[in-house]
Amino acid sequence: MTAKLSDALRGYVIVLVMDDAKSVVLADAVRAGAAIWDVRQDPLGYRISIGLKSVKTVLAVARKNRIRLRFFRKVGIPFLAWRAMRRKVFVGGALFFVFALYMLSSFVWHVEIEGTDQPEVVMNALRSMHITKGSTLWNLLDQDSIQLALLDKIPEIAWAGVRIEGTSIFVKIIPRTPLSKPPLTTPQNIVASVPGVVSSVLADAGQPLVKPGQFVTPGTVLISGQLESGKKIRAAGMVEAYVWYRSTVSLPVTTTVSTLTGEHVVRYALVFPHLVLPVWGFARADYTHKQVQDVTEPITIGGVTLPFSLRKETIYQASVHKLTETPAQLLVNAKELVAREISQKAPDRTRIVRQTVLQSQVQHGKLDVIIWSEAIEDIGKPAQL
Repeated sequence: MTAKLSDALRGYVIVLVMDDAKSVVLADAVRAGAAIWDVRQDPLGYRISIGLKSVKTVLAVARKNRIRLRFFRKVGIPFLAWRAMRRKVFVGGALFFVFALYMLSSFVWHVEIEGTDQPEVVMNALRSMHITKGSTLWNLLDQDSIQLALLDKIPEIAWAGVRIEGTSIFVKIIPRTPLSKPPLTTPQNIVASVPGVVSSVLADAGQPLVKPGQFVTPGTVLISGQLESGKKIRAAGMVEAYVWYRSTVSLPVTTTVSTLTGEHVVRYALVFPHLVLPVWGFARADYTHKQVQDVTEPITIGGVTLPFSLRKETIYQASVHKLTETPAQLLVNAKELVAREISQKAPDRTRIVRQTVLQSQVQHGKLDVIIWSEAIEDIGKPAQL
């Protein structure tokens, strides 16, 4: 006979009976009605499992026959409860942790919206339904009701999908496809937006009025929307021209450069909405110069996202030194900087074909340079006819 679940619930003990070659204790205890099972031989005697209510009976039989007993193990709920009473603070802390985890998992801690370039509009609609970070999960509408409410509150969306996973809410939006606008038919010309020398003319619609090599000024009609027949149309096309930019750049001769030495310290922390709790990595990072890298990831267990995340903070030691550039290298850097600036403000497909240094001078630890850039770009812009 082995221990059953009911025995564990009521409690039992495992006892070593010593110097009882004739099994007197076992025989007398069984005759007295003691609950005994799992009898096993031992080098010092034999072991038996005794129900908690039968312990006194077995002890009385052992004393009567002057046989020694040694208690090996106490099993069951009564003994666990007794140990818990002796460790009230530990048990109280464990119960509080379970309660706090349950309470924290009863709130919304993450709302993710995808499929729209205006997530704030969807977020405002969710707030009107009391769905935001910190909302209680038991007060939320069901997913179908949230989807219908979003469609009613935001006419610009064609479909809304809502998925609730643990403490996170995921909203998928499909916007309505706007009706295609009819093509514009208002007559127009293509005129020059900046001065330049025309390099090529590509007229998709309309009458070209300029040729390659011709200098034009702002406002010059490049492609006319009025045909020779007198009909007015909407001119379209591309006119590329050589244009010029004059740029002034000042670059320091000596710059401070930071490199990593390889030494680093890693720290882990649990991140709550209003609390950061360090859990690992308490070494000091007394670096004169350092770089810090933070990576925060949500914690998911069994598909449920917990209401806190794990942050890994890596602190790298850095070495700082000064780098002095030669005038030739500074000029190369200045030209690259000017090219980037022109590409940012010029029309698409602009190509820089030539850069000339008009003036360069090193003074007060800086290189002051004036650069003349020649570029090819589309200078045409529409103008009403």
